[in-house]
Amino acid sequence: MLSLACTPIYIFTGFKLVMRLRRPLGLYAFFYAMLHLINFVWIDYGFNFSVLGEDLFEKRYAIAGMVSFLLLLPLAVTSFFKLRQKMGKAWQKLHFLVYAAGIAAVIHYIWQTKIGILIPVIYGIVLLLLLIIRLPAVRKYIENHIRRSSRQVSTGNQ
Repeated sequence: MLSLACTPIYIFTGFKLVMRLRRPLGLYAFFYAMLHLINFVWIDYGFNFSVLGEDLFEKRYAIAGMVSFLLLLPLAVTSFFKLRQKMGKAWQKLHFLVYAAGIAAVIHYIWQTKIGILIPVIYGIVLLLLLIIRLPAVRKYIENHIRRSSRQVSTGNQ
């Protein structure tokens, strides 16, 4: 969520330095997901992959979590500067997977929650807003109206 929040923060404020945080926050998300997966495989299954394989397809939250992790994996691998350069425009297209990974992560959170889904649903709403802000028409409106209005207020021009 934090990585996905960088672009909307930039859209609303014009503060370019926040864009430098996307990569480290994205890598943090990947490493968190990797540790979460290792914890699940180790603590819940004791690295017993035959039982894990059987249970994986019975637990829909595990499928959503695995999908999210697998979508983040190529993003993390291609986050190195040399690979980004080598891939060119394909790298940008590949990184649209982050939106699907975010959706899968929220679904994973909702499905694995046993009591009260209010917090996971709030995460889902926040994710939806972060994705809506990226829509070209919404982004253009914000940049032309909201950001301009805030600049006028801050400079005293009205």
